[in-house]
Amino acid sequence: MFYKGLFLVDRPCEWQISEYDCVPYTLLLYTGTSGMILSQTGVLIERALATFHPDYNATISRFVGFFISTLVLVISSLTYRIILWDDPLDGFVHSCFVPATHSAQRANWFLFISVLLTLFNLIASMAVMYYNKRLEYSIRYKVRERFKKREAIDSTHTICIVSMSQFLTMLIYSMGVLLLRYYQQVIGLQMFFSLIAWIYTVPYSALLFPLILIYRIRATKLFRTKKIQSITSTKQTQIEHINQITSMWNDK
Repeated sequence: MFYKGLFLVDRPCEWQISEYDCVPYTLLLYTGTSGMILSQTGVLIERALATFHPDYNATISRFVGFFISTLVLVISSLTYRIILWDDPLDGFVHSCFVPATHSAQRANWFLFISVLLTLFNLIASMAVMYYNKRLEYSIRYKVRERFKKREAIDSTHTICIVSMSQFLTMLIYSMGVLLLRYYQQVIGLQMFFSLIAWIYTVPYSALLFPLILIYRIRATKLFRTKKIQSITSTKQTQIEHINQITSMWNDK
């Protein structure tokens, strides 16, 4: 729009855009959307490996992270190319966020799969967090193992919160777009474009990621600080101190 406002002001207004010209913009849109979803799945897989692998160390973590990142990037880049498979791109659309006519059905399947995958991320992250929490209690007298499980619980909890926010935003986006496409002929183009701007929640989902991470880092730091202060600032007898430590170990 900025380029058109500077260099194409003398050109006639085009009410429709060719599907072929929209490919670069739509490719970027679908790559970003699928990348956000798949990245959560990748992080969840890494956390699952950290939970169940008996000898998970920094070297394995770096290798797994690099492999998953590469795989997510490749799959995200191929998503819209798969949607456009054998599409002649010989039609016109009102805007580039509208999929090509011959690929509309596959685009709808992409939205449906996105909701299912996001729901899977949410359920799986809750399951991994619950497992780590139960295992932490069973090894409460093993300091090193419990510390590792506590780190896994904190990171999985963050993933769970991110998955929840992503599930809500993707549910609004996917279901909203599907319903608007289904009833487009009924509500008309003007109402269609007015409503679709409000249900396009992908940018909000992307903006929530850093906010959630910052909140979780600060919350974890504050929780640990309070725990340390509660131990160091209270004057206790030896028996009271032992009872407090025992209570902390047994705390679920």
